[in-house]
Amino acid sequence: MDNDKVAKALLDEKKQMILRSIEHEEKSIKQIADEVNLPSSRLYYHMNQLEELGLVELVRTEYKGNMKENYYQSTLPATRSFTFDGQLAKENASLLFMQIYDYFNQGIQALEQELVKDPVPTAEDADVEVSMMKGIQLTKEEWKQLNQQIRELVQKFQSASSSHEPKNTKNSYQYFLMTYPKE
Repeated sequence: MDNDKVAKALLDEKKQMILRSIEHEEKSIKQIADEVNLPSSRLYYHMNQLEELGLVELVRTEYKGNMKENYYQSTLPATRSFTFDGQLAKENASLLFMQIYDYFNQGIQALEQELVKDPVPTAEDADVEVSMMKGIQLTKEEWKQLNQQIRELVQKFQSASSSHEPKNTKNSYQYFLMTYPKE
């Protein structure tokens, strides 16, 4: 799979909306179109690209009379990460910043909702956790290894949680991790 093509697809706003729509459940083109507020005819191009890149899969087909309806679901793992080369990042800087802002803002809103609860939840009952770590001394290689280990740990939990307990006993959690050198 070409990481540049996948990264470009993930930076496309329409493709992002489609992937969010089918992240947790399979849907038909019509259902996706209704949810993302686009005509079905405009989604086929994007769905074909996403399927070619392996970001969505056809999970089933239903026949209603002589009409065929395909159902798709996202195959994008939650912990997939991409390294953008300088030019690709520069060309898409505003979209990258918007995406980072969106993730960060969702976390701030969740924290705000948590703090206005009455009574304020104890640490054991809270649904939001903020961890700030600064001043960790690492070589560039150690930093890369640590980031890889964090991704692998999250993937391990993601894989382990897929089948053992009923879905209604679990919550879906967002992780947003950003590391950078402190000047």
